[in-house]
Amino acid sequence: MELLIKKKGIPLAIYSNKHTIYKSSEGNITSFGVMMDKLGIEMIFANTSQAKGLIERYNSTAQRRLPNDIVRFNIKDYDQLNIWFNDFYIKYLNEKFAHLPVDPVYEFVELTENYDLNLVFTISNTRKIVEGNMFSYNGYCYVPYDKNGKVVKTKTSTEITVLYFVLENKVRMKYIGIIYDCTLKGTNHKNRQVLINVK
Repeated sequence: MELLIKKKGIPLAIYSNKHTIYKSSEGNITSFGVMMDKLGIEMIFANTSQAKGLIERYNSTAQRRLPNDIVRFNIKDYDQLNIWFNDFYIKYLNEKFAHLPVDPVYEFVELTENYDLNLVFTISNTRKIVEGNMFSYNGYCYVPYDKNGKVVKTKTSTEITVLYFVLENKVRMKYIGIIYDCTLKGTNHKNRQVLINVK
């Protein structure tokens, strides 16, 4: 999605074969759905068996052939894979499955120069501060610090918002409207914090 937006702009709509990509089976909006809402992208879901079948064949082809083609083209690392996939493999998939739209109008909104995609592609969760000014997220313990490198001290049990920035692969804390960087301090297994030395 990041590559698409940077190359062509923000699409007005995305076509999917499953509504659960946007809402869970319980009816709650997914993290992906939140990101699409932030961008103003409409989610369109395939309602006919023919349309669903086309998308499923696309996914099946990509998933079945991709591992073999990675070996066949001697791809060695993720950086090489990204270049090969975006410059070659997407073209192959589009030639095989793409259909021209009935309405040829270009349905992308140009990305402004100062638009920060990092603020869009975030996953938000609520956590509470534990002893040592730490909070846990995905099995790891983090300590927030301010722009001067000092630990942000908050009371134990204070509720904060944890932001996972997908594009940067970074965890940050939001508290009283301010976003703080965080340092990994340990692991969290069944409420037992194990501290580690992080240089």
